[in-house]
Amino acid sequence: MLIVGKNGAGKTTLLRLILGLYQPDNDTIKVNNINVSSNDFHKVKQEIGFLNDNIGLFRDLTAWDNIEFFHRIYYPNASNDTRKEDISYVLNKVDLYGHKNKKINFFSRGMKQRLAIARSIINKPKLLILDEPHRGLDIDGKEMIKDIIKEYHNNGTTILINSHDLNDIQDVVTHLMRKIFCRK
Repeated sequence: MLIVGKNGAGKTTLLRLILGLYQPDNDTIKVNNINVSSNDFHKVKQEIGFLNDNIGLFRDLTAWDNIEFFHRIYYPNASNDTRKEDISYVLNKVDLYGHKNKKINFFSRGMKQRLAIARSIINKPKLLILDEPHRGLDIDGKEMIKDIIKEYHNNGTTILINSHDLNDIQDVVTHLMRKIFCRK
């Protein structure tokens, strides 16, 4: 589903509400029939991948170490072989495996975006939330994110996308949410 609306309409706020980062003033938001404000939401949160608008990576770590950090959160008891396989898979998926040992403070904006996308899929999410996924990506990167969206959608993942780049995303969108209301 693509979420579109004017600047300041509440698109990113809606995504943060769905993630339980913000609490709704009234009413409830549920993901898999679990209220995002409840203590049980942490179980559902483990199945959510999120690409946020400020990337959220550790600039003094290598690409590999950034992804490994999050893999250890999602899979604390994973074997070394499984961890290596999962991290290699996502780094290859975003075409950064060749840069795995480089610190990301030297990465371009597009490379950081690719790494953030890898981080968002390291947990094999059932719900993938992408906030401006095309930001900073070149043509190849935009095609890569389309391929990832199609693959995850075809495998049953629900994908919410907030994007201003309608031309690059229109062929992967199945539903469109056009009206977002915010309080004044």
